[in-house]
Amino acid sequence: MFKNLLQRTQSYKNLKQRLLVAVVGIPLVIAAITFSQWTYFLFFLALSQLTLREFYGLVRQKGLNPSSFWGTWVTGYGYCLAFSFKIGWSSYSALYLACLLLPVTGVLQLYKKEHENVFINFGYTLLGILYVGLPFIMLHDLAFVQGIYTHELVLSLLLLVWANDTGAYFIGKRFGKRKLFSRVSPKKTWWGAIGGGITTVITAYLLSQYFPLLPPSRALILAPVVAIAGTYGDLLASLFKRDLGVKDSSSALLGHGGFIDRFDGLLFAIPVVHCLLHLLP
Repeated sequence: MFKNLLQRTQSYKNLKQRLLVAVVGIPLVIAAITFSQWTYFLFFLALSQLTLREFYGLVRQKGLNPSSFWGTWVTGYGYCLAFSFKIGWSSYSALYLACLLLPVTGVLQLYKKEHENVFINFGYTLLGILYVGLPFIMLHDLAFVQGIYTHELVLSLLLLVWANDTGAYFIGKRFGKRKLFSRVSPKKTWWGAIGGGITTVITAYLLSQYFPLLPPSRALILAPVVAIAGTYGDLLASLFKRDLGVKDSSSALLGHGGFIDRFDGLLFAIPVVHCLLHLLP
């Protein structure tokens, strides 16, 4: 009885922290995206750097030594270069400079003093750039889909991912019994996944009434795609953390864990939505 009471108290405290962070954080994120292209640029630049540093920090907990400084620098450089191309400050050919930096990631291993886990360290350095950095770079295509900055698709994608997470959390907590992937994430259930999908579809339809770039026909196609991609992104992050033996990626966000915990679905959804929008009429 005492154990159940303790668990309920902890669960209530966690929910209270989650709501507090959401009430403060969500308006700030929305304001950064909608105010101007520069606030959008600075917000996602900071988010990409913090998330990538967190990723490399987790890898180091396993006794490995990825080139974290190089990885975060390449990601920041690629992000800034892609943005400068979108606003007309650089040419398309300049983007290839960022691609040339990827092989250098392997060359750097030659100049490290340690000689153990060389290819594993190289692999994790590269994985960080591709897993965290590349999605944020691809996000510029959504922000400048009309050639000039518009917040509609970026904000919509973020709200759809949040809707999926929120629906999965509350509906799964209330009705969930059958586990989705018990060996990876014991808290993820089928009812949670279905509930997240329903809330994502509803949110997409509501957004389509206000955003011209997201008409109902496009919104109702993107919604289930975002829900599925977000769920798999969450599961892959859980698998990564389980392999490293940690519960949360960090404690940076009260009640939400770290930046990877909060944005894992977005990291997986951005490339999927990016490709889908290029295929849709």
